Amino acid sequence: MKTFQDAEHIIVLEDEPTLRGDLVEYLEASGFSVVGAGSLAEYRRLSALRRPDLVLLDINLPDGDGFTLARELRGAGTCGVVMLTSRGTLEDRLTGLDCGADAYLVKHADLREIEATIRSVLRRLAAQPPSEPAWRYDPLSWQLRAPNGTVVKLTASEAVFVGLLLEIPGMAVPRGRIAAALPRPKDGSDRSLDTLIKRLRKKVEASTLSDFPVNVIYGVGYCFAARASVSQVSI
Repeated sequence: MKTFQDAEHIIVLEDEPTLRGDLVEYLEASGFSVVGAGSLAEYRRLSALRRPDLVLLDINLPDGDGFTLARELRGAGTCGVVMLTSRGTLEDRLTGLDCGADAYLVKHADLREIEATIRSVLRRLAAQPPSEPAWRYDPLSWQLRAPNGTVVKLTASEAVFVGLLLEIPGMAVPRGRIAAALPRPKDGSDRSLDTLIKRLRKKVEASTLSDFPVNVIYGVGYCFAARASVSQVSI
């Protein structure tokens, strides 16, 4: 029998409190580890505490939309995505699946169908052979290794930027947080941050002959949209 720590971890991202509570309660009774989030901001806080195996995701959220988050999660390849939304048009379904959702359900679906869909996605993900991280970052040496093995030496500012994005690959890091963490803190609107990223992108792509997988999440910040890992630092 699985313990709480072993159970697959699900985050239910739904802004309607009653439905969110019902979903969390049902999935917990079904043997999952479950937490609920009512906004993208709350989701990011909870996912930083424990990375989910699957996100049950609404589209209409008070501080963003589920399509954007689905793209982030699929770019990072970190977990399963099941959309559960009131938007049931063919166009919405196609958009959701194109953004990377593993399944798309319309609200008022039976709880048993939701559970069965989640289990199906988790089984499919578990059956996939594990893959090695494509990018690797060493925070001690400030070195970023590309999928082809090429190593790029970063400056202090570049190392801070990459380190923040790789705390949780695929998750957007706000501009303000990045700017404040740089050796010379700048306001999040300062164009020097854009200059830093543009220079780093050109440097990495020239050295590795690979696309630098840093995406702009408009209105939020930046995310590292590829498989990646960080070397563990021994203390």
